[in-house]
Amino acid sequence: MRLIATLIALIIAFIILYTINQDILLFQLKSDKYTLRYNCYFREGFYENKLKTSKDKPFRIIETHNKNNNPKIFTASIYGTHPKYFDGMLKLIDRFKNGPIHGWTLRVYCHDRVSKDYMVKIINSKWVETQMVEDEVVAPGNSAGMFWRFLPLSENITFMSLDVDEELTDNFSVIDAWEKHPARFFRFAHELYPWPKTHLVGRYFGSKAGYTLLKPEFITNYPFREPYGADEVFLTYNMWPMIKTNKIVSRMPNTFISKLFFKIAKNNSVFNSYDSSVDTIMLEN
Repeated sequence: MRLIATLIALIIAFIILYTINQDILLFQLKSDKYTLRYNCYFREGFYENKLKTSKDKPFRIIETHNKNNNPKIFTASIYGTHPKYFDGMLKLIDRFKNGPIHGWTLRVYCHDRVSKDYMVKIINSKWVETQMVEDEVVAPGNSAGMFWRFLPLSENITFMSLDVDEELTDNFSVIDAWEKHPARFFRFAHELYPWPKTHLVGRYFGSKAGYTLLKPEFITNYPFREPYGADEVFLTYNMWPMIKTNKIVSRMPNTFISKLFFKIAKNNSVFNSYDSSVDTIMLEN
């Protein structure tokens, strides 16, 4: 009983500290890999200035293998040299060795500079469409290649982007529910704090066919792709104006911590504000 009382007191203290000054828990995010997202979300004009002054070179698709016309695709990017990502991609590809999963197929965006042996393993996967990408900006540790997986925003197709270092879910209940829901967009809302409620992660970001599309060059020529986290800021900055019209489903783990972190996350960033009327939260056990 005493332990429970202590835990409750700690939670209350956490919420009080947050209420007094939200930035008290953000000071660590002003350095290292969190710097970009912190500055973009909480410093007025920072991101717009980056878009005006940055000149990252564009990328382009140079080859397509095993092209299919399935109406629903998962997308993932692979580049660099880290075994964690290559092993994760091979596991993801293996999930599709017998064909579509719940009607979904997989499209891989593969950097043209990965090892030839690895490239062959991807291309030889019968049920996986592979698009080879030429991109001079990509390097291990940056986010430039993460933009590739968003190219279906320029196609009339239902898609959902994945991270290759996270296994594809076995639970399709919320994804199935989204397909039947009128909302166009889908996101994974897991422990959003310290980012604002509008934050969109690249993992399990989805969009349905039948809506207004981005132009391909808007994505391929986007001027600010390199820094870690730039892909998520891209989504948050550019998708929320569409979400305000076409709505979104948020997949949230049915856990105390996920609910708490969503509750205490800021409603606003410097360039957009959260509107609960366009967001349907679906809890997942």
